[in-house]
Amino acid sequence: MDPIAGLVSPALGMPCWLVRHGHGSFVAMEFGEPRVQISGPLAMLNGQILTGVSIEPSSRTRFTFDLGCMLSTYPAPRGTYGAEPARQWKWYTRTGPVLAIRDDGAYAISGPQARPGGHQRLPITTDVHVTAS
Repeated sequence: MDPIAGLVSPALGMPCWLVRHGHGSFVAMEFGEPRVQISGPLAMLNGQILTGVSIEPSSRTRFTFDLGCMLSTYPAPRGTYGAEPARQWKWYTRTGPVLAIRDDGAYAISGPQARPGGHQRLPITTDVHVTAS
């Protein structure tokens, strides 16, 4: 199984909550049983079930939800955050590794359960589609 799909697939079928917009293009969202309430433009995703994640080699990503919502992320124009590539989004799990998707079409997996060399940046070479079965 693709390493990105292996990290994303356990969240499929779980409710999404605490969706928030951070600095720049940063978006955060939680999956599983909600523990708090949130308001604002991204609050419409609260309680929806994540049904799919699609990632293109360009780092463009689409998160799809059961009630028809879709959240799309796009890389910022080159140089927006300096000369170095920026993390477009991160995928955290409570006990496992962290997936970071960068704006230059690369990803890294880090954390306590990452494979050896997991901090290594690897290219996203093909479209990655993870859907609930």
